[in-house]
Amino acid sequence: APTLVTDPTVEVVNDMEDLWVVENQQAEFICQFSRPVKAQWRKDGQLLQPDGRRVVVEQDWSVARLFINRVSRDDMGTYSCEAEGTCGVASLHVEGELPSR
Repeated sequence: APTLVTDPTVEVVNDMEDLWVVENQQAEFICQFSRPVKAQWRKDGQLLQPDGRRVVVEQDWSVARLFINRVSRDDMGTYSCEAEGTCGVASLHVEGELPSR
């Protein structure tokens, strides 16, 4: 009789990287898993609610992306991408706009 193969454990393939972004620029977090999953994004432990405009979430097979447009200091914090018991974590640091010369 064929043996049932349970899905292997999901792992984060590429660690998310901390971002340093200047105010009003775009931040992009990328989290890659070892197989296709339904990922959830959190900021400081709170489930993130993308609005499809300023905060956009994309999922492409095993890669999850989070875009934050026009970042502000309110966006600073720890972001995590979670799926099936594993998660990638990275921080977003927001710096003031550079003075124009």
